[in-house]
Amino acid sequence: MVVYLSHSRQNASLANKLYDALQRRQLKPWLDSRELEIGADWNQQVASAIRQADAIVFLLGPPDGPGDPFQKFESEQVVDEEAYLDPSKPLIPVVIGEAKLPGFLRPRKSIHVAPTSIDFEALADSIAGALSSPGSTVDPAQLERGRKAREEALRNLQEYSRELAEQEAKRAGLRGLKEPCPRRMRSPYS
Repeated sequence: MVVYLSHSRQNASLANKLYDALQRRQLKPWLDSRELEIGADWNQQVASAIRQADAIVFLLGPPDGPGDPFQKFESEQVVDEEAYLDPSKPLIPVVIGEAKLPGFLRPRKSIHVAPTSIDFEALADSIAGALSSPGSTVDPAQLERGRKAREEALRNLQEYSRELAEQEAKRAGLRGLKEPCPRRMRSPYS
């Protein structure tokens, strides 16, 4: 099972330790720093790896400063692919300290660890256990609320787009009325 490891650059050493612990459990972790060759197109390779992964583990936190742009890109790929809506695809947030979950991960059951004393073997065991039962990683009620919220947001966006199109059509019609008359139709007094 291929397990994509999403992490901030701040958590690179943690991600590497988790990579090793997951390998010892016969899993196939995917970590950009270990999988990508120098000069590879990072965005393309990461997006492809996320799409192909059987599961994604998000190392989140600790919260100190702006979000990492690389992890933000990884999260955007999951949202764009709508993987967060698939209960059969394990998305496992590992919350380090007091980090907050992004909205798309709220329906997923988190693993919490203290930032100062992470037992990587126990963490890898918890992740492996969750991967053996993907349904256990999801709160079905929250996932359904998320689906409904997404559907409503799409309806609102479609309605807004229709309204904009109607307004643009009206403006275009008015512009047509404001066009100057052809020369032969002009009043002799102008």
